[in-house]
Amino acid sequence: MELYLSIAPNKLFDQLNDFAYKNNLLFFNPNTKEIKNKLSETDFQNEILINFWIVESNFSPPLNMDYVYETEQYGVGIRLIRSKDKINTTLFSWFPTRSLMGKRIGNLLKKYIDKHNNKGMITDNPIWKNTKKESDLTKYYWNDSVLNQKLPLYDFLGGTEIKPNSHSKL
Repeated sequence: MELYLSIAPNKLFDQLNDFAYKNNLLFFNPNTKEIKNKLSETDFQNEILINFWIVESNFSPPLNMDYVYETEQYGVGIRLIRSKDKINTTLFSWFPTRSLMGKRIGNLLKKYIDKHNNKGMITDNPIWKNTKKESDLTKYYWNDSVLNQKLPLYDFLGGTEIKPNSHSKL
């Protein structure tokens, strides 16, 4: 399952920390093997790709972990490609058929994001018009924090400019 959220980076960490705290969850960085109970933007100042996982509090990583495959079995992955000149959409992914933990956390996360954000994006990109990609944008979430940003919003990979389809909860 995948969920997309366009949000100002500082607000992303606020929402993730609130979500993790309320659900007794932790954050796991597969690159450093570090487990934390709270994230901040300063944790990722030098990284272009932010890649970590939301896991249950009893999580302990295996010794020889191939993070691309192994972490799919444990929780919800979070990926954000940082950019100084635009806000890229954050991708959340989980595999409910491979992981009961991922399924549980993914369902909780979807409810949380649905409650705290707006839904529906559009694009003026003619290549995306009247395609599955354009219809997928209706499932993207956005936070009010992006309305105050001077930076343009882009899809997850940063290739297509997108914008909220309205300024009110849907």
